[in-house]
Amino acid sequence: MDVGARVRRYIAATGPADTGQDTPAPPKAGRLRRVKQSLQKLARFAGTAVGLARHTTPDHMRLLRYQGTPAQPAPTAAAGPGDWHALAPLQAAKFSTSQRLNDARIAVRKAAALERLVLLHIDRLEQATGLHAKRAPRLADRANETRKRHQVLTTWNQLLRHHIANCSERLARTEQQLQQRLDQLTATPAPATGDRRPRLGDLLKHEAELDRIRALHEDARRLSARREKQQAWLQRLEASAASLHTTLAQALRSAHIVAGDLFETAEHADALHALLPPLSGLTRSLERELDSAVADDLRAGQALRAASDALIAAQIAHTASSASDVAAADALRKRLSTWASGLSTVRFGEQAVPAAGVVAIALAALRSAVAGVPGDNRADEASLLLATFEHVRRSTWSALIPADPERPDAQQDATMGEQSVPRAAIEAATIHWLDTLARVPRGRQVLGHLIQARHERAAAPARQDIARIALRADTLLRAAPGDDATTRRWLRGARRAAGAALHAADPAQALRDCSSDERAAYHALRNGYESRAPGSAYARANAHLQAFGDAVRTATSPQPANARTPNPLHALSEGLEVGSATALPTPRRRANLMLEHASVALIGYLSALHAARPQGWVPSQAELNWRAAAELLQWVDEDVDRSCVVFDAATLARITERAAALHAHHQAQASQRPGAAVIQAAPPAGLEHVWQQLQSGRCTAPAALDLVRSCLRVARAEHAEHLAQRQPDDASPHDALWLAHADECLAHFDTAMDKSLQLVKQTGANALAHHEALLDLLRDMLSHLEWRDRWRITCQRTRGANLAPLSAAAAIAGSAFGMGTRLIASMQCNRDASLEFYMGRTGLYLQISRQSATQRQLGAGLTAGYGIDVGSDYAAVGVAAAADWRYRREVGVEDGLQLRIPRLGKGREPELLQAFLNMLEHLVRQATSHPAEQPQGADWMQRLLAEHPDASVGLIDQAARVSQGTECSASISAGLRAGDAHGRRAGVSLGLGVRSRQDLGWTSTTVAGYMTTQYVDATAAHRVEAAARLTAGVQVALAQHRSEGSSPTPVASTTASAIDAGYAAEVSANIATAFCTLFQFGGEIDPVRSDRATDFSQFAAFERLVRSQWERWADYGLVKLGNDVDRTLQPVLAELQLEHFMQQAKRFADGNALAALFADEALRSEAAPLLDVHRALALMAEHAGDHARALAERTAFDALLQQRAVWEPTLLLVREKAKLTEECGVDFIVKRQRNRIAEAMRTVGQWPAYEAVPRAAGSAPFDRT
Repeated sequence: MDVGARVRRYIAATGPADTGQDTPAPPKAGRLRRVKQSLQKLARFAGTAVGLARHTTPDHMRLLRYQGTPAQPAPTAAAGPGDWHALAPLQAAKFSTSQRLNDARIAVRKAAALERLVLLHIDRLEQATGLHAKRAPRLADRANETRKRHQVLTTWNQLLRHHIANCSERLARTEQQLQQRLDQLTATPAPATGDRRPRLGDLLKHEAELDRIRALHEDARRLSARREKQQAWLQRLEASAASLHTTLAQALRSAHIVAGDLFETAEHADALHALLPPLSGLTRSLERELDSAVADDLRAGQALRAASDALIAAQIAHTASSASDVAAADALRKRLSTWASGLSTVRFGEQAVPAAGVVAIALAALRSAVAGVPGDNRADEASLLLATFEHVRRSTWSALIPADPERPDAQQDATMGEQSVPRAAIEAATIHWLDTLARVPRGRQVLGHLIQARHERAAAPARQDIARIALRADTLLRAAPGDDATTRRWLRGARRAAGAALHAADPAQALRDCSSDERAAYHALRNGYESRAPGSAYARANAHLQAFGDAVRTATSPQPANARTPNPLHALSEGLEVGSATALPTPRRRANLMLEHASVALIGYLSALHAARPQGWVPSQAELNWRAAAELLQWVDEDVDRSCVVFDAATLARITERAAALHAHHQAQASQRPGAAVIQAAPPAGLEHVWQQLQSGRCTAPAALDLVRSCLRVARAEHAEHLAQRQPDDASPHDALWLAHADECLAHFDTAMDKSLQLVKQTGANALAHHEALLDLLRDMLSHLEWRDRWRITCQRTRGANLAPLSAAAAIAGSAFGMGTRLIASMQCNRDASLEFYMGRTGLYLQISRQSATQRQLGAGLTAGYGIDVGSDYAAVGVAAAADWRYRREVGVEDGLQLRIPRLGKGREPELLQAFLNMLEHLVRQATSHPAEQPQGADWMQRLLAEHPDASVGLIDQAARVSQGTECSASISAGLRAGDAHGRRAGVSLGLGVRSRQDLGWTSTTVAGYMTTQYVDATAAHRVEAAARLTAGVQVALAQHRSEGSSPTPVASTTASAIDAGYAAEVSANIATAFCTLFQFGGEIDPVRSDRATDFSQFAAFERLVRSQWERWADYGLVKLGNDVDRTLQPVLAELQLEHFMQQAKRFADGNALAALFADEALRSEAAPLLDVHRALALMAEHAGDHARALAERTAFDALLQQRAVWEPTLLLVREKAKLTEECGVDFIVKRQRNRIAEAMRTVGQWPAYEAVPRAAGSAPFDRT
């Protein structure tokens, strides 16, 4: 990591932003920018109109208007100090200053981290500089010493060369003298023949000459030996000199490198030292900004607190203003002020409603309750207000919400005391007050502030939802008609269950002790179903469950009926195929994994069996063959399905080759022992026979391993017998230990094979052979899902009409040029039935839905052709071009039911998964039970709610689906036609085309239930496709109309097509989806799960979004670093990890058409109570008929949600999405199709780091041996 470059980029990115904020843009540049923007908008509008450009990325601001208020609301009356929506600007300002403060802290932490990092690198560089400084003198001394030795050797070389030269010169003179002597001796005349006696003098002279010659020979020999010795010495000296020269060069090179490193390190350290002053200055500037942000945040908090205090005072004054008695009004004002001043919100934690909100909700509900008291029981309003307030204030939970409503608490009468106000009026006002608080958001929390008794179990914040259900049941029971005994009995059961759970030590156990009807009624109210009348939400949810049962029963029936309604389970095979493509745990992929585990276990068993034998033994040929086969299955390519591997001749040849190599290896190991004989072991019983069976014909891998398992069961029994017979005093436990390990591997092998064979049977059509097979498939697949896995199967029925095949053409007179036009008009109605499974952080759900949509298309096309004269009556050549434009709009609604097991916290994932699987099994078994047990109109909801208390059963009612788009296409083709003039002709044509399409869609879905979900999204997409088409056909007959003076006119023809081949490919796709989700539990917003996000198909747009809030995303990653990293350096490390994530995401998305990149932001926890107060006051104002105040509160709600400061970064995801569509039917003038659609999604990367789904011990993945 280049620290200097990173710091310089940070200073450059931060500095100019501070210095250039107050620099205004030149007026001319501003005008040019506005003109440019206007032209860009005009070009984008024209491009989207014809389908050549995509709409801009949908904005969250429009989607976040959950209350449906207009983007620019009409001006309303000025808000008074007692209006909660008057605090909305101050609340938004507080969030903005809080966000600015958080950003300033992030900037200061990052600057401190970079400064700390620079100091650490400077310290490291200084240490390296010191080390280099120590090494450099030693290397210089070594080089100097080597240079001196080299100089000495050079001097010796020169002296030796001089001596060798002298010796060579003397040798040459000696040899020359010797040669002269020899020449003289040869030239001396021989004595005369007759002279028989030579002279003594001549003999002596001759002998002396010979002695001189011998002396010269000896001198020459001695000089030659000396020269050779000196030359050998010279060679040794030259070798030493060369070695010293190399050593000197290396020493000099090392010295130069160390010196260069020394200078480079010192330069780098100086560069880092130079960065410290600007970095320190920047840190001081950021600290000043932090101080300013702290001051601004403090001022905003003070302003909000002052306005809140004013609101409390105004609310109290408004409540007491209707009194005609001054003393009663003062008493009421004093009592309410005393209560408001003592409010403490600590026990409700982050979800606490501010004191001003508590007062606003409580007093608004109190005024509404008193106003609803009949006039006959009314006294002075202030007295009634005070009496009602005091009654609730002094009451206990058991008095207001008794465990048994038919036996009210005796303390309830005592709390009224001696009052001048009629008791009936107090009771009526109290009932209305509690009813109001029970149905508005955060009303139960407000009630907790009102009741003084906090020692009761019912006062615990965790029991707010139970109290709400009890109060709501009381309200509904009072409103139920007296002659409707069924409804009243149902509501009484819900009320008894709620009262028992509210006051019990263990609410869950108290509910289990209730009857099934009481539990079902309680959970029905909990999920928002307040009536079981025909046509109610409860009846519609029950109908969806019955439709799911019909789908299961029809799909798994041996002779399925030809149902007119679409059945989503008919698309199960497509769903399994697309799920396997995205790595979902489908039976095919799970069977493939289990076969790999079985291969590993088989290898471990054979290895352990060999290790248990004495040394010198080699495995049998059958063992080697099966080990080679297991290794082949273990190491197949990534895209090979092991369940489809066939042991044919080629595969067996590879296995035999590998077995021969293994045999040679074991043979060589056994032969290394001296004097030991090599013994081949006998194979386990039946193993050789199974191998011979495998060679006799084609066999699949699962079948082959199943044969091996069958024969090895005998071997497993032999191992157990051997271990049982082993004596305790056996001196060598080696074989017993290996046999025990072999038995363990064999057990793993048996388990893996059982599972793999079971999974193989679930693939394809076998999955719907019986409802048990379907249940096994879903159970195994769902139990292995990972976070955010999504799987959806849809069956679609389409009917419509299409006028596109109808066209008109005309030829220009007197030319070979022709033109044609066509009208594109179509309408189709789609009926979809879907099943969707999703494993989210919010829980696992099954969604049963049906969607009906109507699509309309309108457009026009233009074609032009030109015939080329080739000079023959039997052949013709032509070219044609075509262009189309279409406008498409689709409007639909979706109805359905979502069955979710919510995940309310960490640690219970295995338990919740088991609860979901039990619920799914309950539905499937109920669907396939005996018809006598399922009468027409059976109450499926009752059993579901009674037996599965954790389930959130949410109704999807008339969810809107709207999409529209434009499309343009162009194509060019060339064709050749040959034949006679009577109509018998053959033709061939080739065409190329391109199509550009843009779409813009919106959806809005509300899923009810005690975990309510409001989901809104918008998608803008642009796709470009290229296509090629080749056609060839024969015209066998032609009917013509002949008239005088004109050429024959074709009337009709009969054509047979021989070839019609086409290929289309998506060239580019640019898709962006913005969506917002608001989660509610018991009608109260859950900030942990509520989010807004954007999904991209292209990395560039995703990167721009992340870079725009880079510091916040990096800061959010600190939570995963733990305490092992220096806290000061954590911001730098988190940023580095985020950089790595972005690099990996870019590599994954590059060229991957299935990639989707997701950026998510969560709602801040402190915003949820404020939003709920707006909703509560809007509901009460609407109920009171004050529509202006209700609109003001709803507008403030939407305005606060649109503040960027109330959202914080939470997740970056890299996903893979796949969709498969199988169309079957007719699409000509009349369209009638039965389509099957499957979608799958899996998360492949996440920031912060991904955490695996906790599994139960029994469902843990198979461990490799």
